[in-house]
Amino acid sequence: MKVAKEAGATSLRVVCLLGRRYELMATLDDWKRAVAGFHQQIEAALPIVERHTMPLGIENHKDYTAGELAALLTSLDSAKIGACVDFGNNVSLLEDPLDTIRTLAPFAVTTHLKDMAVRLSPDGFELSEVPLGEGIVPLADAIAVVRAARPDARLVLEMITRDPLSVPYRADKYWIAVNRPPAGALARFERDVLGKAWKDPLPHISQLTKAQQVEAEDENVRRSVAYAKGVLKL
Repeated sequence: MKVAKEAGATSLRVVCLLGRRYELMATLDDWKRAVAGFHQQIEAALPIVERHTMPLGIENHKDYTAGELAALLTSLDSAKIGACVDFGNNVSLLEDPLDTIRTLAPFAVTTHLKDMAVRLSPDGFELSEVPLGEGIVPLADAIAVVRAARPDARLVLEMITRDPLSVPYRADKYWIAVNRPPAGALARFERDVLGKAWKDPLPHISQLTKAQQVEAEDENVRRSVAYAKGVLKL
């Protein structure tokens, strides 16, 4: 916290789970134990955050659903611990991006502004970050929601150029530690989000050389910045 303030940061971002809930948890008890550990870590961080008056944003990091994270932040009742609202991560938990953002915007202290693309696969779908404006996230609407709720929250570009992530929600293992949504909610997700799936393969970069991977990353960032300036007027 001290070093971040000296460097000029206005907020910090942390994650609870260093991975994806549906991949790391072998049983529901594993998830419950992880949540108990998250609470202990957050409780230990709270007095440090309050002492340094530096807002701390807990990212929705393919772990908590938006509702679960909102409930956690409400229970903390701290003006200094809020959310790093990631615009795309919770697609992996079968949430419409705008629903996620509406739920977490009141807690936003920072953001991960990004766009996402999906492509259907035999056991679910693949998920990739793509340059702003090329995916399924209604970016202008999402930004308006965040600004209306928390005008001071920074919009921070996160453009990760990598191979697509697999979201095997049609496989039983996916649901071991993830609560099934109501049938209507799942049907709406399949219609409104997966209905916009790419027909062509999503970009892969693992077969590229390191230099080519850096070039692809730089190009995606440039395209995102150009879209943010030219279309989103940021």
